[in-house]
Amino acid sequence: MKSKLCQAAFVLVVSFVTASCLSPKGAWPKPTRAALKIQNYQDLIKGLQEHKVGKGTAASTIRTLYGEPDRLFNDASTTGSLEIWTYMNPDKKGGEYKPVRVYFNNGKLIDWAY
Repeated sequence: MKSKLCQAAFVLVVSFVTASCLSPKGAWPKPTRAALKIQNYQDLIKGLQEHKVGKGTAASTIRTLYGEPDRLFNDASTTGSLEIWTYMNPDKKGGEYKPVRVYFNNGKLIDWAY
C-alpha cells in the first residue's frame, strides 16, 4: 500500500514538473531577437562555407533562411539591378567586426565576402 502511494506521488510530481517547464502553448519559449540574429549570422557563414547556398541562389531564399540584412545597397541600370546585403556580426565578444556581404545581380546571388 505504501509503495503504491509513493508511486502515485512520484508520478504526480513528475507530471507537474514536466508541465511547468513548457510555455502556455506547450512549446519552448522563442529565442530573443539578439539570439536569433547571432544564429542567423553564424548559419549564413556556415551555409556559404558548406555550399548549402551558392551562386544562383535567389535573394528571397537568402532572406527566408537568414533574415533581413542589416544594410542594403541597391543600384539599378538598363542592364539590371545590383544589390549588396550586409549582415553584421551581432556577437561582439572579443571585439570582432566581421560583416558578411552577399552580392546579387537581378535577384540572384553572384558572390559573397566575409
